[in-house]
Amino acid sequence: MKELINKYIGGVQKHRLKIETLTPVAIRNGEILSPLTDYHIEGNRLYLLDTDKLMADIDQNNWLDDFESKVWEDSGNHSGGTETNAKKKNRFIADFLKEKGASIKSYLKEENARNCQLKSEAEWVQLHSTIKTENKAYIPGSSIKGAIRTAIMYQWLTDTEEGKEKLASFLDTKQTDINSWVENIEKKKKSRFKAKDNVEKKDEITKELRKEETERKAELLKLLHEFEKEVSNVVFGKLEGEYNASTYFKISDSYAFKISDLRIASLQKKYREDEELKEKRKKEFTTSLQEFIDKGKETVTEISVSNLSLDWRENRGCTYFAKCIKERKQLDKVFEAINSLSRDFLEFEIRRLNAFKEGEKSKAFYSNENLGIYHSMLKNLYSKLKENNLNGAITCIGFGKSIFMNTVLLAIRMQDKDIFTNIVKILHASHPKAEHFPFSYYATSIDSQDYPLGWVKITDVNKDAYQQKYDLPNFERANLEKDSIIQGVLLELNPIPKVQVSIDGEKQYLNANGLSKLKKESGVIPQIGATCSLQITAIKEGEIKDIKIISI
Repeated sequence: MKELINKYIGGVQKHRLKIETLTPVAIRNGEILSPLTDYHIEGNRLYLLDTDKLMADIDQNNWLDDFESKVWEDSGNHSGGTETNAKKKNRFIADFLKEKGASIKSYLKEENARNCQLKSEAEWVQLHSTIKTENKAYIPGSSIKGAIRTAIMYQWLTDTEEGKEKLASFLDTKQTDINSWVENIEKKKKSRFKAKDNVEKKDEITKELRKEETERKAELLKLLHEFEKEVSNVVFGKLEGEYNASTYFKISDSYAFKISDLRIASLQKKYREDEELKEKRKKEFTTSLQEFIDKGKETVTEISVSNLSLDWRENRGCTYFAKCIKERKQLDKVFEAINSLSRDFLEFEIRRLNAFKEGEKSKAFYSNENLGIYHSMLKNLYSKLKENNLNGAITCIGFGKSIFMNTVLLAIRMQDKDIFTNIVKILHASHPKAEHFPFSYYATSIDSQDYPLGWVKITDVNKDAYQQKYDLPNFERANLEKDSIIQGVLLELNPIPKVQVSIDGEKQYLNANGLSKLKKESGVIPQIGATCSLQITAIKEGEIKDIKIISI
């Protein structure tokens, strides 16, 4: 009866997901803090300043004109990536207050101090915050859903005949235009080079070239966006109108992390070693500081999948995504898609980083030893994915993830490297080595080791619970009767609680009642894997027909 109700009347399958940060994760909230007025570092702790109190005291003591004058003097060139006079700026507010006979300590918010490890005071630059609610960091459900959407689209384009044909048709249709755009841009570049001794002519051609590059880039981005929209409509259903499977697949924001789970570290941009570019830019520089959710931290979120038959019925055009999760008790197909994208991306990324490792040390000194550590971390992730022995999925979210992890570019590259190269030449037309795209990447340094950004492991807690070993008491079937009390372990919470018990030395999995009533009466919040006491409410010929949870 319960199965019929869930199938035809309603019901929601809920999957509790554990998210573990494998590397530092930053999901920016748009807030940027300055070392001049917003934060102060003492030792390995970063403190936010009570700016309201600070500014009130400055105003009350008639220090405002002097303060504004010195802020203006020291704020020049203090944008992301600039370290000019940083050593002076990093002590600005402390020195200003000391000059006025005050101490910065009275303005530090000590309860919100973050771990902070910087190589030098020169890295005291702008600080980007991560997203929070009530001053507690979390991972938005939209970040996980976005990773799933991209992965499902990638799997459809690379693993299904329909998807492969769709991608091939798109590339075949647009190839002539894309190649023509690249040829026109290259011709203008050659014309500009020939006119290098004629300043007026060179400037005129440069103006035409920039106009051509801008227009073609906009046109290409429009084509890619329209193609992604077409793919999304096929895979998930139309956003407007009849049907969209992803509407019935919802992911909540994660539980909040503790303040101690956050870390401040330098955000660095690493550039590919290239003789042509060597004198034009540093190979490594600190663009800003970043507030991260530290590596090795865990949180929980929840996926809800509607069971309504109307949501999935074939005559309304059951989409590829709906088929992936339709009538599945676990998220195997979704995890498979995520791992497929991550595996292919890491394979590409590892090959690309080999080009970095082959370069000589630059003036900025980016050692092969550090790069080797970063490289090894990606190879370790890749090995795990290739072995496919994970109970879950590994993906990349938030700031610093590659463009390949949120667009169809990787699928295009897998299909046709020549077209991909021309696409990149249009997207980065002004770069002299666009064919080597991507030619830079972000990393952060912790304990003198460079880490890639945003990698997380997602585990279906329900499924994981089935694979754990539990030390449960064994009960003899012959001794069981109605109202007998036995012990078991809670494996699932929704849509119907499920428990594991040991009867005659064998595992048995039973649906259980009474959990909602127990939560309401006792206020207990049940957890997957919790030991519980169970009362048999119906038994026939030694077979338990109904059981009730009475305590956890």
